[in-house]
Amino acid sequence: MTIIEKKNEVYLRIRTELHIHQELAEYFSFEVPEAKFLQKQRRYKRWDGRIRLYSPGTGELHVGLFHYLTEWLQQNNYDYTVEDSKYYGTPGEEDVGVSPEAVAGFVRSLGVPFKARDYQLQSIYRALRHHRRLLLSPTGSGKSFIIYCLVRWHLQRNREILIVVPTTSLVEQLYKDFEDYGWDAESYCHKIYSGREKTNKYSVTITTWQSIYKLERSFFESYGVVIGDEAHLFKSKSLIEIMTKLHHAKYRFGFTGT
Repeated sequence: MTIIEKKNEVYLRIRTELHIHQELAEYFSFEVPEAKFLQKQRRYKRWDGRIRLYSPGTGELHVGLFHYLTEWLQQNNYDYTVEDSKYYGTPGEEDVGVSPEAVAGFVRSLGVPFKARDYQLQSIYRALRHHRRLLLSPTGSGKSFIIYCLVRWHLQRNREILIVVPTTSLVEQLYKDFEDYGWDAESYCHKIYSGREKTNKYSVTITTWQSIYKLERSFFESYGVVIGDEAHLFKSKSLIEIMTKLHHAKYRFGFTGT
């Protein structure tokens, strides 16, 4: 029997038989496209060109891969059970108290100077229902409005929020959008980029990833929500470092236009 539980909001802990550990290590690995080129460089001589997402030694796998894990176990007819963590809950859990009607009513209560579109309400609902979502939001689809609604929802539940964007201009643009929606952003939001104080004393932090990825894990401890813009870039080592330091961030939302 394979036992799955959350170690924290970053990793699952898997307890199982030795041969299943080994099979998982092979399944959750892939070859880097540029591996042959990298192997020619001296420091990569002993690397086999594969990235391994599962550690058979520790039994750790990223929480976001939970559904891939359970699908693989089912396909291979391996019995498993998911245990509840007292502090972190169960992987893949949903907020059954969130309904489309409740979300629509909440968005109306924000008093924004326009009517939300159906697909925006659907995106907000899915994100709030499932805690972790990757949202496809092309240019002109109102991505900043969706982010704003997620921020306001979680602020009402006293959760601190980290918003990570790729450029300084996007930090300023998102902050301005929040103000345009009629919100007193100055009272709740702090902007971090080159030359600005690196503090997490505000409820909402809007930052470039370049400004914070080297900070100690203690900086990230208080955040319960993380929102990432241009999520297709999050495969980079620096962004992975940020996401891995957010051990208590149960709610994770990524936005991408591609």
